Amino acid sequence: FPSMPARSFCLVLLFLPTLTFLPHAMALTFVVDATKEECFFDEVPKFSKVSGSFHVAAGGSLDVDVKFTAPSGAVLYSVERETEGKFSFDAPEPGDYRFCFSNRMSTVTSKTVSFSFVTGDTESDNAGRKEYLTPLERSVRQVSQGLDAIIAEQKYMRIRERFHRNTTESTNARVLWWSFIEGVVLVAMSLWQIYYLRHFFEVKHP
Repeated sequence: FPSMPARSFCLVLLFLPTLTFLPHAMALTFVVDATKEECFFDEVPKFSKVSGSFHVAAGGSLDVDVKFTAPSGAVLYSVERETEGKFSFDAPEPGDYRFCFSNRMSTVTSKTVSFSFVTGDTESDNAGRKEYLTPLERSVRQVSQGLDAIIAEQKYMRIRERFHRNTTESTNARVLWWSFIEGVVLVAMSLWQIYYLRHFFEVKHP
């Protein structure tokens, strides 16, 4: 029987062909300054499926312009003044894809954006090599793709939860300040009425 290091080495060799096919994921949180644009680049193979989500967590009206382009300059996804969104597209060509978030509509306020995406292979790209995969490798591949989808969804839900929590905290703070101001105004009006009534009914003696 092989020793433990030898077994580990054999397992690495067994899963190495499968690991080279596994998709990769990325998650970012960044600030887009007023009148600025932030762009990110990622190398994507041809026929790969790119999917993910974005969310404006803080700043101004919570909106940004989003544009994703292929290496040739073709626009694959574009929205304007959006708070959140999901996207999915198949890469038409290999190369560095550009993911841009613009805050040029704002002249004062910066925006905090959370962005995550997963890059995987489409069925058309894998059709030629599926016949070379063992059943175990196919199972590992399916599990990996399922986990990536779950992770992406969890990140999206965490972003939404953070956004709603910030909104709730902001609303609570505004209600608290409004209640405080309202209480101060009521106390001031009561004191003024007391002073006015006392002054009105005051009997002046010669």
